[in-house]
This record gives sequence, C-alpha cells and structure tokens, in this order.
Amino acid sequence: MPINAGPEYYLAEEKYLKAKTKEEKILALEEMIRELPKHKGTEKLLAQLKRKLAKLKTQEGKRKKFVGERIEKTGDAQICIVGETNSGKSSLLKELTGKKVEISEKRYTTTKPEIAVLDYGGAKLQLIEIPSTFENIYTSLLNTCDLILALYTNTKEKETLSNLLERKKVLSKTIFVLSKSDLSNKKTNLFVSTKTKKGLENLKKTIWDKLKLIRVYTKTNNKIEKIPVVLKEGSTVKDLALEIHKDFFENFKFARISDNTNFIKKVGLKYKLKEGDIVEIHSS
Repeated sequence: MPINAGPEYYLAEEKYLKAKTKEEKILALEEMIRELPKHKGTEKLLAQLKRKLAKLKTQEGKRKKFVGERIEKTGDAQICIVGETNSGKSSLLKELTGKKVEISEKRYTTTKPEIAVLDYGGAKLQLIEIPSTFENIYTSLLNTCDLILALYTNTKEKETLSNLLERKKVLSKTIFVLSKSDLSNKKTNLFVSTKTKKGLENLKKTIWDKLKLIRVYTKTNNKIEKIPVVLKEGSTVKDLALEIHKDFFENFKFARISDNTNFIKKVGLKYKLKEGDIVEIHSS
C-alpha cells in the first residue's frame, strides 16, 4: 500500500540518508516521523522509524564526552545564532554587526562558525553563527555561550530547533525569533526582517534584557567615560571597584552616584547599581 507522503517527508528522508553524525540522523528521523502520514499502510514503516530513533538516542546517551570547537569568549557576552539553512542567520549577523559575510540562496552556505561583534551602546556582544549542519563540533558551543538566538521561518523549523535545544539542555537560555517576517503572516512579539529592517532594534533590546547585564559609567575629574563598564544585574559599587582595579576597593572611602535626572547621592560599597548609573569613586 502506498504511503502517500508529501515532499517534506522525502526531503527529511534525504537528510537522513546524507547525515554524517548521530545528531543529524536523529533530527532527520524526528522530521520523517512528523511528516509521515498516519494510516494503516504506514504503521509498519512508522514502527521501524521509531525503533531507529530510539536506538540512536540510546547510543547518543552512551557516547563519550565530546570535546567540540573552542572559540575564545571575548567582550561582555557570547551569543550563538542557530537555525535551519536559509533561515536568515548570515543576513542577521551582517545587519547586527556590519560584518561582510557570504549570503546566498544556496543551501548550507555557512560551513564554519562566523564570528562578529555587536556594539550595544558600548557593550561588546560576541555573536557566533552556527552552521545549519548542526555538527557536534559546532553545537558544543551552545553549552558554553551566554545566550542563543534560534531563528525560524515556520512552525516546523521552530519545532525542530526546540527538539535540538531541549536535548542539549540549553532551551532555558534561548530566544526564538521569527526570521524573514516580511514573507510571513505569523503574529509574534519577536520578529525580524533584514529586508525591511523591522524588528532589529527590538531584538537588540530583548537580547540585552535576556543577558541581565547593566552598563555603568565611571566619572573622574568631572569627566564621564564614554565606554561603560558592563556588570551583571544586582552588582554593587564593590563589584565595580574590583572590576576597575583592586586599589579602588582597598582604598575606598565613598562613591557618588548620579543618573540622567542629575540626582546625586553619596553611597558605600554595598550600594546596588542600576543601568546607566554614573559613578565617581573616591579613595584615600
């Protein structure tokens, strides 16, 4: 009896046959199971696919600890961008950072991680585009980065990414972003279009909020430094002093805090800083 599967099933089957790693095979099998029509004629095939998937997941659980790609974390945070091929990762990287990267309609154009820096009001955020082949050597970066941007253009892509990220135990630090929103009718709070430029500023703010960082500006001799000191939310004057130099902490007397309202107050080491504070440390 014919299975009457649609083209999506056969595309997933092709991915499975070409897969080189267990993880690629798992993703392809999961997609085949989703796309396979469910009727009496496919019961045997569905059972076979599920057995293959269960066997691969068991092997994945027993594998030795994998040491993947190592990319030095620079700047104030490291962010990975993931997504299926042609989901707009390279275009987004270019728009956010200005880096010239190869952009093509050809599938799997990006074959190795692309690295660039987003300057967010003086904070330096390192962005890494992960190739859509989802090879373990590159997806290992998802475990060590601070944040993940998961780009999708349709519900199926979002489901595939969710499965991958859940298996990697990194779903909690992931932001899902509807990419190429100018081609979609889907309604969502977080979307981007590199063609129309819509959603880019909102995405930057969302990234910053999710990182839970603050920018604090130091002041010396009535001069406010243009480059901020980036700290974790909840940081204190003590944390700032130690970040600048241990001498500021060891010889600390007091600090003066001001903000955009020009309100100034005298505080001690335990004072909790907030985004945009201007801090003048006085030491002996």
